[in-house]
Amino acid sequence: MNVDVDEPAGNVTPRALRLHATDNVVVAIDVLTPGSAIEAVKVANRVPKGHKLAAEFIAEGQPVLKFGQIIGFATRAIQPGEWVHEHNVAVQDFARDYHFAEDAKPETVLPLEDIEEAKLVLTDALIVEALRRSKISERSAEGPSANAGAARKFKDHRRGSGHGRTVAKEEND
Repeated sequence: MNVDVDEPAGNVTPRALRLHATDNVVVAIDVLTPGSAIEAVKVANRVPKGHKLAAEFIAEGQPVLKFGQIIGFATRAIQPGEWVHEHNVAVQDFARDYHFAEDAKPETVLPLEDIEEAKLVLTDALIVEALRRSKISERSAEGPSANAGAARKFKDHRRGSGHGRTVAKEEND
């Protein structure tokens, strides 16, 4: 039995995503099949994953909006539920409004007086990590025996002896 892995299984409700409140299209998360409903819009034809579905009527020449931005213009009237792709959308030149991110607001995670201290702590941590990584790289370049010796020293150090085999020898004497 051949199964198309892109087709929804059984009675699974297909999913779509509206990326911005002003968009007149939604993006298919799953394959959308004719007859299924997305946001109360009946799907008219198959829409592949990642492609767009008209969420409302888009008149010929009207902008197609995704991410709240113009991504093209309808080359013919597009009915709600239709697949929106290069067969009914074209790119053309238009006047742009360059008020990008004007609604962005600064967000302070730390009080300003703590930021300098946090930078110092972070910088110290990064330096320690970089030194640790460079020592590991040096040991790797020296070959497997250097890594084994370093691992043995570390293991002995973790046990608290500091010298490993030397201490063990003294205990047997």
